[in-house]
Amino acid sequence: MSTSEPIVLPAEQPKPRKGERAAKIRQLALRHPELSQADIAKKVGCKPQNVSGVLATFLADKKYDELQEFRENKTEIFEAVQYNALASITSDHLRNASFQQLVTGAAILQDKIQLMSGLPTSIHVTALVDVLEQLRKRDDDKR
Repeated sequence: MSTSEPIVLPAEQPKPRKGERAAKIRQLALRHPELSQADIAKKVGCKPQNVSGVLATFLADKKYDELQEFRENKTEIFEAVQYNALASITSDHLRNASFQQLVTGAAILQDKIQLMSGLPTSIHVTALVDVLEQLRKRDDDKR
């Protein structure tokens, strides 16, 4: 090594790999909706403009406010999806799908609604397991 070459010491904190900051920004925005973009920027170690750009790309053509509105109405949205799913079942669906599939789909959505409403789900899970056990027994008896 010649005396004219500068000595390079390792950084105290190495730069994050490509995409790591963006991933952390998305994660913080989703898990902590109470954080402002400036708060996220401080936590991640970047400028608020970077947070804004990452979230704009992440949300595509949606606005961050729309994500907030979705969060606030998620229980009602899940209930609407559950209603539409159940209302769209026709006689053909009933003939072609197993009862277990239909009950399981409805039960999963109900479980999510309960969770989002802060209500217990273990009672419903136990009931679902009992129903599934009875369905399996019924199917086994038919064979």
